Amino acid sequence: MLIAPAIAMLSTAQPALANCTGGGAGGVFAPTSGSTVTCDANAPNPFIGSEIINFAGDVTVTLQDGAILNTTASDGILAAIVLNNATVTLGAGAQIIDTANGDSGVRGIGNATVTLSGDYSSITAATQGVQGGNGSTVTLSGDNSSITAGGDGVRGNINLTVTVGTNTQIIGDNDNNSATADGINLRSGTIISHGLIQTGSGASAGTSGDHSIESTTFGNNISLTLHTGSNLNSPNGADLTRGTVTLTLVGNNTEDEVFLGVETVEVNADATGWELTSTSTFDDVNINTGLFRNNGNLTINNALTVDSGASFGGAGTTIGTVTNNGTIAPGNSIGTQVINGNFVQGAGGTLTIEYGAGTAIDLLDISGTAALDGALTFTEDAAGVSFDTPLTFLDADGGITGTFSSVPVFLSTSSGLVKADVAIGANAATVTAQAYKTPRRAAQKAKLRRA
Repeated sequence: MLIAPAIAMLSTAQPALANCTGGGAGGVFAPTSGSTVTCDANAPNPFIGSEIINFAGDVTVTLQDGAILNTTASDGILAAIVLNNATVTLGAGAQIIDTANGDSGVRGIGNATVTLSGDYSSITAATQGVQGGNGSTVTLSGDNSSITAGGDGVRGNINLTVTVGTNTQIIGDNDNNSATADGINLRSGTIISHGLIQTGSGASAGTSGDHSIESTTFGNNISLTLHTGSNLNSPNGADLTRGTVTLTLVGNNTEDEVFLGVETVEVNADATGWELTSTSTFDDVNINTGLFRNNGNLTINNALTVDSGASFGGAGTTIGTVTNNGTIAPGNSIGTQVINGNFVQGAGGTLTIEYGAGTAIDLLDISGTAALDGALTFTEDAAGVSFDTPLTFLDADGGITGTFSSVPVFLSTSSGLVKADVAIGANAATVTAQAYKTPRRAAQKAKLRRA
């Protein structure tokens, strides 16, 4: 499991405590609807230990740079900030803290917009870090910003939107004491992550009921997009079995989290590529751009499709039908890629095989049938390929139909051109390397033999 380093504290010096003003006629403790509360880092702090509460709505709360709102002393009053249709923004180094038993950091009765825009801003709570109603938005955009909670890091209802920026983190069950706590828990919505979403802390993160992300209502739509730098970490994977889920992979990354209940995977990777190393089940995987590697065990209920210009590789096992209209390159260097199902290569597809010293060569190992078309190419991984030895690069237990429309005549090796003899059999395809002699050299040797 990937464990991200703990985010460093901004300073070890004693922080200033927030001086909060505003709130209209109701004041800071019970701000009037439509009013604004501003907390700065100036002492004294008359509001430490008191929550900001308004059930009517439309209050804006801003914690300026360095402001700290700590309401732990007011045990049992729901959260540090309890507002309806509220906007809460944290500047650089700003903190909201409520570690009293049962309390949250920010609780939105209706929709809430919570933004940690400042570097090293944070929310720390005993239960939920942020608990939002329908339509809530939580954004971590400040460098090293974080939400840490003993329960769910972020919990929302319908149409929750969470954006986890680069070098930021959301951590649920931070003390490993909750039986069922998640990094993010939602009914429906959108999650976009460039950072860490985790439950639990330490090498064995979380407890038996913890998930990095968990859906709670059947049939609702959830969109999960993971970018370069994202990291999911939990003992039980991302449990999205109660939603209708699309997972989109952007840029490049390696992820070992188990995915449960994801219907569709869209791969929009770059040339470095995305790699999955877990055991997961999806309905469909569409590799649209870049490279996607399976170095785990993937079960595909419908089909995995490689589009034109995209590539599929890795040394894992894919259970299901694989259709190649782009490029398939088995292994990570030279290796075996297993397809427990059928393989179809379209007219625009390419199978790229690496070979090396001796008899080392990639293998596409197929338990079902292989329907061939398109191109076959070979690349050298290491010098010293064996001559006059058939090397199997494709094996299909269910039989081979069709053939490659483009087959190389020569292997381009570090020592020069080598004749390639490709043979397509009933169940296997092989290549045999033969030393290539130019016609002139062959004629000279023939004359020597006659002499």
